[in-house]
Amino acid sequence: MRRTVQFVLALQFAGVCVAGQSIGILFEFSAKPDSETVRSMQSEIREILAPAQLDLTFEPIDHSQTRPFGKIVIVRFRGTCEGRARLGLENEEAVDFPALGRTYVSDGRVLPYVQIYCDEVREFVPMNAKQAPSRTFGRALGRVVAHELYHALLATRDHTRTGVARFAQSPRDLTRDKLALDTHSIDLLRALYAAKENEDGSEEPSSNTEAYREPR
Repeated sequence: MRRTVQFVLALQFAGVCVAGQSIGILFEFSAKPDSETVRSMQSEIREILAPAQLDLTFEPIDHSQTRPFGKIVIVRFRGTCEGRARLGLENEEAVDFPALGRTYVSDGRVLPYVQIYCDEVREFVPMNAKQAPSRTFGRALGRVVAHELYHALLATRDHTRTGVARFAQSPRDLTRDKLALDTHSIDLLRALYAAKENEDGSEEPSSNTEAYREPR
């Protein structure tokens, strides 16, 4: 049996969605990550969500106190987010592995607050001898984040049968050349968040914005 990880939902705060405006993905790291890992992670997230034609902006939380967005998702990274070599778990046998990420829920509502566990991701995925550890680790992190963004942006607790939003993923799923989001989920994201075109072909802006406020 393959070793897999199950993605889970937990409890916290709330948010809303607005079509046609920038989506702010606001990061907070408990320890400074290496820059190549962050670049690789962001590139992977953009590639997965590109078919939905979303206007994504990645920023640290402390740079975004006053900037308005149509939608905000807070992503907090716990542990050491560096692509160094992993320490163990070399076999692919099924194990009771902890969650790699969580999207928070309150009173049955899925909220735009995500937590990612860097140490668990690094130990879960195999390092590719032909690729720098930071690139392999960044790709895996990007896929974990994309999975949680699927929950947060669509406000759903459901999982898909295929692709990055499946209930469980293997180490290979998180590191192989391509892992996409299913077409139905892409269509839902595009309908909710992509800019709408007017009859003259111009994009219709929205006046509604969301500014980041630290939860109390």
